[in-house]
Amino acid sequence: MARRLALCYIFIHLLYIVIVIVYHAHSFVGWFIIGTITLAVCGVYLEYIYFGGDKNVTHRAPGWGLNRFAEFFCSKKTMERVVTPNLSDMYLEYCEALNQRRTKKAIWIRIRGTYKFWVALGLHTLLETVIRLWRRLN
Repeated sequence: MARRLALCYIFIHLLYIVIVIVYHAHSFVGWFIIGTITLAVCGVYLEYIYFGGDKNVTHRAPGWGLNRFAEFFCSKKTMERVVTPNLSDMYLEYCEALNQRRTKKAIWIRIRGTYKFWVALGLHTLLETVIRLWRRLN
């Protein structure tokens, strides 16, 4: 199991480098977008390998790791305004897709939800920083 995860880790980094080279992401925004998409896809893939691809069992709710990350790093206000609504939408859509037995759609919802989480959190952090700087200058 550890060997498979190590090989997947190496594969993720190689995939990331290839995507950056192919798409010529020279700006911070390009790196951010490519990085979040790559991490979202590879995270779902690693979980699939770790749990053996059992389609009938949900071992963890989608977004549980993102929620733990956000609880550690984000304020309560950010959790209430940005993180919780984003992750609850992803969870509801994911469960609805599983109830309809649409596994591929459920995987896509997890990828899209993870991407939306990082974008929302990044934009919130950026705007919060700009507002703080604006207030200090005035």
